[in-house]
Amino acid sequence: TTAKLATGAVNAEAIGNGAVETSAIADGSITSAKLADTVILRADRQVGDPYASLSTTSLTQYYSFTIPGGTLATRTVRVHAHGTMKNNSGSSQNFRHVVRLAGVDMHEAAGSIANDADQIVWIMRMDLSFRAAGAQFLSGEWRVSSASTSADGISNIFGMHRDGTWGNNAVAQTDSGDLALTFHQKWDTSTTNSEYKVYAINVEYV
Repeated sequence: TTAKLATGAVNAEAIGNGAVETSAIADGSITSAKLADTVILRADRQVGDPYASLSTTSLTQYYSFTIPGGTLATRTVRVHAHGTMKNNSGSSQNFRHVVRLAGVDMHEAAGSIANDADQIVWIMRMDLSFRAAGAQFLSGEWRVSSASTSADGISNIFGMHRDGTWGNNAVAQTDSGDLALTFHQKWDTSTTNSEYKVYAINVEYV
C-alpha cells in the first residue's frame, strides 16, 4: 500500500549522487555485432483501432517497411498482421492483396468475398528469406474467418482448403542497398459498404 512507502522516503540523498553513472555502461559495450546474435529482434510495430482503414477499388498501399541493406544475408524478415474486412456491397466481389519488394510484385492473390453485413477476421503471416545474393523468396499464409457463423470455420479465400498458403519464385533485387517492403489492397468492383481494416502489424528479424 502507499502507507508502506512514506512521503520522502526515497530522495536524492537516499540515491547518492553518481550511484548510477555513464561509466557503468561503457561506451561501445552494446554493439551491433552483439545485437546480431539476438535470436528474434523486433524491427517495427504498428497498432491502432484501427491502424489503417481503407475502402478503394484502386490498389492502395497501407504499410511500408524499409529493410536496411545487407540485412537479408543474415536475417529472415517476418511479418505478422491482422485485421478485419467486410463486403456488404450487395453482391460478392473479389478482394485483392499485393506484397512488393522495391516496387516489384512478390505476392498477389485474390479471393471472392460473399456479400454479408458481418465482418471477417483475417490474419497474415509471411517470411521474406534470402536464397542467394540478389535472390529473395517470400512465403506465407492467410487465415480468414467466416462472416456467417462460427460453425462455418475458416473460409477458403486465397487459395487452399481452410488456409491459404503461398510462395513466389525468387525476385532478383540488389539487397546490398535498402529495400522497401510494401503492402497493398483493393476491392475489385465496389467500395459501397466494403472495407479493409488493419489493427496490428509486427515486423521481426529472425
